[in-house]
Amino acid sequence: MNVRMRSMSVLPVVLPFFLVAALTHSLSFATVAQNRAQKESASFKNVEETVSKLLLVPVYTASDEKLLNEAGDGAALAITRIVGEQEMNSPETGKRILLILHLAFEVPQSIIERNKTPKAALRLLDQLEHTDYGRQPNLIGNARFEIKHNSSTGWPLEPVTLPGEAVIDWGHTQWAGNVLAGLPQLSAG
Repeated sequence: MNVRMRSMSVLPVVLPFFLVAALTHSLSFATVAQNRAQKESASFKNVEETVSKLLLVPVYTASDEKLLNEAGDGAALAITRIVGEQEMNSPETGKRILLILHLAFEVPQSIIERNKTPKAALRLLDQLEHTDYGRQPNLIGNARFEIKHNSSTGWPLEPVTLPGEAVIDWGHTQWAGNVLAGLPQLSAG
């Protein structure tokens, strides 16, 4: 009987400490979650700004490329928030959307975990496929294949050179493609 009495007298002393510890833990967990949400929203805001800039002029910096490489499906979400249905019909907008999606899924190892699955990107490609620009052979299909491959394997597509063929300088090829994509905006003068 003494044992019961002693355990009953300890309970009122220990219970407040336990409740304070549990409350402190809950509050610190909520603060960490709130800080993470603020960082994520700031990161998405940066992605939106970069996407908006690339939709206006298809020129990007190394930091823009790094940001989009980490954005993955977040870049597609930013596009859907920025581009209206009528703008989607523009061939220039279509080219720029494909450029942004390529950058977003180009390095799948860099994509942050929550944006690895290309749900918004594939919906965006479906929508783009129904425009005049999207009806051109292979444009959307190639982009869809690259995004699906990179997101499912976690590795980018690798070029294959057959024996006896010249090795392709992919860095120069990509640079030339980016320059050529921007030519319609250039004017003689």
